[in-house]
Amino acid sequence: MEIIVKILITSLTNLPNSDFALLVYLISMPQMKQGNKELEKVLKMGRFLEEGDFSGFWKEYEVTKSTFQECKNFEQSIRKYICLAVSWTYHSIPAAFLCDLLQIVNVTKKRKNNDK
Repeated sequence: MEIIVKILITSLTNLPNSDFALLVYLISMPQMKQGNKELEKVLKMGRFLEEGDFSGFWKEYEVTKSTFQECKNFEQSIRKYICLAVSWTYHSIPAAFLCDLLQIVNVTKKRKNNDK
């Protein structure tokens, strides 16, 4: 099951390609019902991303970060996907909102706080 989890995590870094969804369909029902916590975490994270619930993704990611540590550039790949999804959805958005979606510190906001 550990290998399946690693492959699923890697496929998340390849969003918006359909790798993750296709791989999920290859997992048998008995494997899904085994109660593997790591598998459940990855599937939940994938649902967050596919549904565009980016704030939910980052909240859960903070709790389950250790599961994804072995995957190189995981956060960078997820941010790239979020940027792509946002560009498909919005014509323009406030920088602060984009920073929240990407879970990064707004540099302008940080500078203003440092000036005080």
